[in-house]
Amino acid sequence: MESQSCRSQQSPAREVSGAARKVIVPEKTLVRQELSNGTAHHLQGSIGSPYPLTGRRGKARDMTTQATETPEISRIAKITGELFPAHQWTQATYSTLINWLDLLRQWNRKIDLTAARTDDELFDLFLADAVVLHRARLELGPSSQWVDVGSGAGAPGLAMAILDPSLHIELAEPNVKRVAFLRQVIGRLGLTSVTVRRARAEELPAAMADDAVSRATFAPESWLAQGLPLATQRLWMLLARESWVPSSECTVVYDRTYQWPLTQVNRRVIAVARAHSQSDL
Repeated sequence: MESQSCRSQQSPAREVSGAARKVIVPEKTLVRQELSNGTAHHLQGSIGSPYPLTGRRGKARDMTTQATETPEISRIAKITGELFPAHQWTQATYSTLINWLDLLRQWNRKIDLTAARTDDELFDLFLADAVVLHRARLELGPSSQWVDVGSGAGAPGLAMAILDPSLHIELAEPNVKRVAFLRQVIGRLGLTSVTVRRARAEELPAAMADDAVSRATFAPESWLAQGLPLATQRLWMLLARESWVPSSECTVVYDRTYQWPLTQVNRRVIAVARAHSQSDL
């Protein structure tokens, strides 16, 4: 049986050679951009998106004032602007994110979906990591099939699917009420590339996706052991601490530290792959 733990590269901030580009983002790299300079740019279209922002006569709309009309749009603009300033986002994407989080608030009054106490915590918790993962996918070369294990109310997998409707992702969640919530969101928002499976990590089939991610369901070593067999390409770790270092027979192919823009929580994302499969990434 192959080892299911991983070793870190010597340098956390260098490009890795291989058949396809693998990027290690320098630690503490966080491009910050003032909303007054960047909001309109982020909202005037989306790479590969069929939903350009246009006015009634088909002209591109200036979204600088639109982005500050509601607190929800301002929060999303700050998160996307700071964590992925070069990307362009559509009004349709913003609206879908807001509709999802509105549903989450409604359901959270009846069942336990999130421990977020404020709107800033809610938006950071459910969106910020997904934006970083979306950026990482584009930098590494997008893979087509993901699984989010222990998805809960949809962080980060559901947000990733909203940010990129071409991404096929399966949300694995054992809790019946949370599964019901996820299915309602998918139906209400028309997210045809997202599926939900009621299952625990140990019940999932091996090699079920290109990439596997879990936000906070497992301790790092446990997630390595349970998650690595699920992915044919990369296993993603979302960490609150920066000191954890994987060990043994795998390679770190992506490593970035950042902060949640609204609450300044320190975060780190790491992607690991089995050493023998690096040439396939």
